[in-house]
Amino acid sequence: MTCIVGIETATGVWMGCDSAGGIPSEYWVTETELLKVFHNGPFMIGYTSSFRMAQLLQYQLDTDQLEAQHEDESDVAYLVRVVVEAIRELFKDHGFAEIESNVERGGVFMIAYRGKLYEVHANYQVFRRRDRYAAIGCGQHYAEGALYITGQQGFTPATRIELALEAAAKYSAYVRPPFHLEAQLLEGEADED
Repeated sequence: MTCIVGIETATGVWMGCDSAGGIPSEYWVTETELLKVFHNGPFMIGYTSSFRMAQLLQYQLDTDQLEAQHEDESDVAYLVRVVVEAIRELFKDHGFAEIESNVERGGVFMIAYRGKLYEVHANYQVFRRRDRYAAIGCGQHYAEGALYITGQQGFTPATRIELALEAAAKYSAYVRPPFHLEAQLLEGEADED
């Protein structure tokens, strides 16, 4: 349930989210006041899977306590080695991680870091797309189609995200307005909207 859309540009990362909340297996949906995109330290995070997971990432992940990135370390290596490992421990410590047959599973979220867009999947893998845009949640495929088309039309990131979320809401029963937009701009960059 939900749709999170992210776009990486030369000036930073933009994310948008819908407001659906509910339990698809029980066939009910409502709108939530909880925003599904937020900032925590040097990260902007957009999530699907669980409000509990998001609350841990937003309020329990102490980004000030994370080990600093090594000077010669890539951003991906830092996310894998330090950030995702801290998140795995956080989920285990607070009862969110699912462990079955010695395999851990968390949730799905996007993370913006230093002007780049990444996805973290339930198996804790860090993924980066060549397209420089992504969508997650049950509205993913509708939003990705809209992102593909609008990327060829010269729309601003904010407009592309709005149109992608509108497409997802049109075709998915579990994506709902209102939509919200956040940006993590690189230092010295102006807002593109």
